[in-house]
Amino acid sequence: MKRLCICIPTYSRPEAIAQVLETELKFLKTNAVDLRVYDSSEDAETETVVRRYMGQGFENLFYKKYTCDFDPKDRKFHAIYAEMAETGYDYIWMIHDHTVFNEDALRYILGQLEGGADLYALKTQASAYSVRTISELNDFLVQCAWMLNSLGAVILNRASFIKGTDWEKIADKYLRPQNWNYSHIGYYFQRAAELRNPGIVQLEFPRECFLDFMRYQRPSWHRDMIRICLECWGNTLLSLPEVYTRKQEAMQMRDKWFLSTYSLLQFKHAGIFGLGTFAKYQKWIRMIMPENYRQAFWIAVFPGWLTRRIYCGKLLSQIRRSRAEGRKLCLYGAGRHGFECYTYLREMGISADCFLVSNCEGNPERIAECEVFEAAEYLRTNRALIIITVLSSGVSEVSSYLDSLCEAGADLRYICFES
Repeated sequence: MKRLCICIPTYSRPEAIAQVLETELKFLKTNAVDLRVYDSSEDAETETVVRRYMGQGFENLFYKKYTCDFDPKDRKFHAIYAEMAETGYDYIWMIHDHTVFNEDALRYILGQLEGGADLYALKTQASAYSVRTISELNDFLVQCAWMLNSLGAVILNRASFIKGTDWEKIADKYLRPQNWNYSHIGYYFQRAAELRNPGIVQLEFPRECFLDFMRYQRPSWHRDMIRICLECWGNTLLSLPEVYTRKQEAMQMRDKWFLSTYSLLQFKHAGIFGLGTFAKYQKWIRMIMPENYRQAFWIAVFPGWLTRRIYCGKLLSQIRRSRAEGRKLCLYGAGRHGFECYTYLREMGISADCFLVSNCEGNPERIAECEVFEAAEYLRTNRALIIITVLSSGVSEVSSYLDSLCEAGADLRYICFES
């Protein structure tokens, strides 16, 4: 087997680190995979957790304390990669401190690493295992740019990809305020362009293989999100080498949730989206989400109560009619977007009855006050109005699945929350 090292950067999340270690350490050791925790916390709680497990005989677990202040935080990712370049590992996998995976996923990865590619892109929200080679850099950009935004979605060949990186050049080009949160995206595509015919492979995994257990902590409607998701995302892709000629297409492949109707309404309600914000970022709105440009303008201009009445009227009418028909109100998808939809509806005085998923494995039993059910089983005995609350890229797949349930006799209607 290729020798894999997993690197977890963390800051003040001892409970999250404990959950990761409790879930993964045993099978990581069995499969001869090392795990290194890079901690920049101001206290010793995370170190205490890690060293407790180290004392239990897990010689594949390592700890390093960063005492310096990383500003921006993205510099920490680069520092870890630079350190790993001088080790003897074959592959480096940097991943979030709040994401866990199962042993089936690990064994699948280890088997694929035998292929010796320079970069493996991981799509963790697919319906089944699959492997696909990407031979063109522009295809790599368009198909993988937004996916690789998630820390943990890429495994790098240490010798061919990481080693030899000009980190000063990378820092000068991508460690800037206008690239905040996306400097690692800049690195992946910059370095791939520097290699001659890089071997790039996309691996897909069933959804139950990975779980982000912090996805329900809070909605993502925070003050700086618009700037990060528009200006920083756009600037990072425009900064890539000229060999990438499909940059705008790649920009538009990102998750559209953050500028969906309901996200814009929530931004407006929170007081962080108005005419001034629209004017400041209209270039990026037009470039990244041209189909929502006019809508974004009107939501920015009109009072919040009026925009909610205009843009939520159809949804509220459907919910009222469905309730009158005795239908349950179900949210399809147990991810962050489902939680945000639930939160948004609650603020309008609407309570969902439950969450639905295609497979309960890997999903929580409850989200907030609602239970999570397998869709096919639940719809055998319940009539429902379903609001689809998944990533934009998954809407078509969910719609097809719900259509198949209708054909099998389920009494349901559905609408996409982001439309």
